[in-house]
Amino acid sequence: MYKNIVFTTSNLTEAHMVKGLLEASGIETVILNEHISAIRPFFSAIVGGIRLAVCDGDVDEAVEVLKEFRGKEGKDPNWGKTIPFDW
Repeated sequence: MYKNIVFTTSNLTEAHMVKGLLEASGIETVILNEHISAIRPFFSAIVGGIRLAVCDGDVDEAVEVLKEFRGKEGKDPNWGKTIPFDW
């Protein structure tokens, strides 16, 4: 089950780019809030932005891939953090 948020953005293009990056590394990923953000972009902030979620077993690897993508610590306030998400 995809319940660990590893990436949050307000940009749908960036979300798809990061999803491709993670999937190219062998990590299955789902995009949450994709459609509401496409239909009503201003609602994105209300629902917490566009989120990428991975399974429990892929969290550490996903964080490592994202560290390379985002760069050094401090560039992004969510850098290296996972947010538990329960359906």
